[in-house]
Order: sequence, then C-alpha cells, then structure tokens
Amino acid sequence: MSKHIDRKAMIKAVRDGRKPKHLEECSDCRADYILLKEFFMVGKRALDIPPAGWIDKAAAIMEGKGALSGIIGKIAELVFDSWTSPQPAGVRGIGLRDERRMRFELTPFAFDLRAEKSKDKWSFVGQVLKEGSPVDGAEILIGKTSRTSDSSGFIQWSSKTPPSKIRLIIEEFAVDTPDLTWKKRSAH
Repeated sequence: MSKHIDRKAMIKAVRDGRKPKHLEECSDCRADYILLKEFFMVGKRALDIPPAGWIDKAAAIMEGKGALSGIIGKIAELVFDSWTSPQPAGVRGIGLRDERRMRFELTPFAFDLRAEKSKDKWSFVGQVLKEGSPVDGAEILIGKTSRTSDSSGFIQWSSKTPPSKIRLIIEEFAVDTPDLTWKKRSAH
C-alpha cells in the first residue's frame, strides 16, 4: 500500500481539478478527495450564521406550526367609539350616521380608525402608533386581505362591507380588535 497524499497536495489537486493516480489504489485518499471536491471551502468565506429569528421560523415550519404561531397575541381595548358617545343636540345629524371613528389601545400600541359609508361601499383610514409615534411597516389583516402601513403609520382601504375584526402585526405582537359591529345605536 502506498503512502497517503498529504493535505496540501490533496487541496492543490482539487483546486486544479486534477485527479491523482494514487486515488485508484487508496480508498482513504479517494474518500478525502471526493469530500473536498464536493464541499470545497478552502479560500472561500465561512458561512454566515443566520439571525436567531430565521432559525426559529425555520424550526416552526419543520414542526408544522403556522407562521404566526410565535407571535404574542393580545386583544386591544376599544377606548373611543364615536357611535357610542352621546353627541350634543346641535351636533347630531345625518352625516354622523355614515361616519365612525374608533381608537383601540394596547400599551404601547394604538390604532385609530375612521370609517365612512358612501352609497355602495365603506372607506377606511387607519393609523398605527407605538408610544405615540407612527409605525412604518405594520401588517394589517382585514379578513383575508393584508395591507402594510406607510412611513406615517397610515393604511387605507375600501370594501362593500365593514370588517368584523382587524389584526395588526407589529414586531412580534399580534394585536386584534374586539369583534366589531356596524349597527348604529340610537344617539339619544
């Protein structure tokens, strides 16, 4: 049995793309050559370590968990609803029946929503805030539709029917609104 190829000579052979004759008779060197050829890393940059969040997401996928399973879910409190606030007699009118303003809060987040009904659709404008500052890139789920807030924290959409629930995904939090009803109560 002949002597094994030294490490430097094996690396040079792989790098040059030549196969030494010695490999025909030495299974150990042949295995080393194949390994180096398939997974050659000499002179290449080491692999980066992925962010921990990516590893957690990949593990969740492999475990069969949904994409949102690691998100902490909470229900925001409805702290203002223009439809439930009594209005002074001089302010009540037909226009207020077709417009609604709401504010939902879950410290440190807030979501202001304005809804306006026209003849055949509802138009909505919302703003997502964190500690009073606009949140850029918050994901807002309305039914099966997803939208993203702009740099001022605003989101706009319209639909034929108003949503029964809205979910905000901000950082690692999922903030749900309470169930929403759209029947105007008497304003006496």
